[in-house]
Amino acid sequence: MNMQDLLGKIFEADITPSGNDRLRNAMGQQQGAGQGAADGNAAGFGGLLDQLKGLQGSEIVDRVKGAAQDMYGQTKEGVQGGNPLAVGGLAALAGAILGGGRGALGGAVGAGALAILAKVAYDAMQNNKGAAQAQGQLPLGLRDAQNPAEKQALEARAGLVLQAMITAAKADGDIDKREMEKISGKLESLGADKSTVDFVHQKMQGPADLIGLIRAVPDTEAGMQVYAASLLAIEVDTQAERDYLRQLSTGLKLDPTAVANVHKMLGVAA
Repeated sequence: MNMQDLLGKIFEADITPSGNDRLRNAMGQQQGAGQGAADGNAAGFGGLLDQLKGLQGSEIVDRVKGAAQDMYGQTKEGVQGGNPLAVGGLAALAGAILGGGRGALGGAVGAGALAILAKVAYDAMQNNKGAAQAQGQLPLGLRDAQNPAEKQALEARAGLVLQAMITAAKADGDIDKREMEKISGKLESLGADKSTVDFVHQKMQGPADLIGLIRAVPDTEAGMQVYAASLLAIEVDTQAERDYLRQLSTGLKLDPTAVANVHKMLGVAA
C-alpha cells in the first residue's frame, strides 16, 4: 500500500474540516507574509493561490513551480537541487485545496502535504532562538528522494503522519460507525480500493494509542511533523483535544517555543 497516495486521498477528500485551510495558511506564512494567505495579500506562493482557481492539471504545476522554488529560497540547497518531488507535490497540494486538477495530479498530493509539514517543522525549530540551529541536509520531505532507502523512509514518514492524524481524531472519543462510513465513501469516490478502505477502518477502530504513537516517532524533526499533522486533523475546540495536544508535545519532549511557532504558522490559537 502506498502511504503517500493514501495520505493524499485523505486531504483530497477534505476529511479534516480545517486541515486544508491550515495548510493554505502555512503556505502563505512560509513567505513571511504577515498574516499569511488568509488575508488575501500574501506574497509568493500564498498570494498565488487565488490565481489558481479554475486552472487544471499541468497549468497548476506550471504556475506554482516557480513560486514553490522561491518558497525554498530560504534554503540554498533547496533551490540548487530544484526539489522536483517537493515542488511537484506542492503544486498538487495547491490543486487539491482549490478543487482543481485532482485527477491529473493524483497521489502527488501526499508528497505535497509531507513537504509542507517538513517545512513547518524545519522553520519552527529554526525560528526557536533557544534551540540549536538546524544545519546541513534538508529534512525528509523537502529533499528529493533519489535512492530506495530515502524513498522507503519517506513512505514510513507518510505512514507516521497518517497515524498521527487518525490518533488525534480520536482525542475526544472513538470515531463512530457513521463517520467511518462517510470517510469510506469519500475514499472510494477518489479511487481507493477495498483493501485501502479496510486498512483505514482498522486504524480508526479502538481508542487513541498516544503512547504507541510517541514510541513510533524516531526524532525531534519527525516529532514536530507529527504535532503539526495532529493540528491538521482536529478543530482544537474541546478540552479533550487541547489536553491531547499538550500530552503529545510533552511526550515527544518538544520545545514549547517551537510548538507555539507551529501553531502560528498553521493559524491555530495556542
